[in-house]
Amino acid sequence: MALFDKINELAKTAGEKTGNAIEITKLNARIGKEREHISEAKRQIGEIYYAKVAEGYELLPDAAIFADRIKEAENAIEEARAEIERIRSGENSAQDEPEAEDEPESTSVKFCPGCGSKCEAAAAFCSVCGNKF
Repeated sequence: MALFDKINELAKTAGEKTGNAIEITKLNARIGKEREHISEAKRQIGEIYYAKVAEGYELLPDAAIFADRIKEAENAIEEARAEIERIRSGENSAQDEPEAEDEPESTSVKFCPGCGSKCEAAAAFCSVCGNKF
């Protein structure tokens, strides 16, 4: 009977460890979702704060650096869109480049089906919740 008791004890321990692993995975997914909520809230705060620039508000010096970067990026986007429009309209250019897309698709990231976190495309497992891709 000692053998059966030992087998039962091993099965019970394995079951507990499996249950713990499942619970930890669920909690890690929950942590990932909460981090996404934090990131989204920060993004929204940033949008509100940046909108104040258009209204003429003076930003804190640290934030002004980023506002300048945003303005430069917006200008670069407008230049690229104008170039796309020029190419599509058939105007000649000194540079013969292939037609550009408005927004190139990124293949260097993928999203976890378990928690929705952004991960590297080459990853086999989610870096937040551990879900296998």
